[in-house]
Amino acid sequence: MSTPALTVNADATLAVSHEDVQVTVVDGVATISGQIRDTSLIPLVARLIRAVEGVVDVTFEVTGPARVGARPANAPSPDVP
Repeated sequence: MSTPALTVNADATLAVSHEDVQVTVVDGVATISGQIRDTSLIPLVARLIRAVEGVVDVTFEVTGPARVGARPANAPSPDVP
């Protein structure tokens, strides 16, 4: 039996904007997706979410902050003509 998906917004006190991170729970599996400014918080977030009654697992589909001057992975090196 499948539990309907529940979507909630993340709390800004965890160094994330509620517009940047989404939490979706389906069949007890919480999926965190979006962008987190401080990726060192991921283990803490996982522990907090696992403590919620009914949550059986947590998965992450997040990215960290964009680095200033960073190139996309498929961009050619600046010294290649």
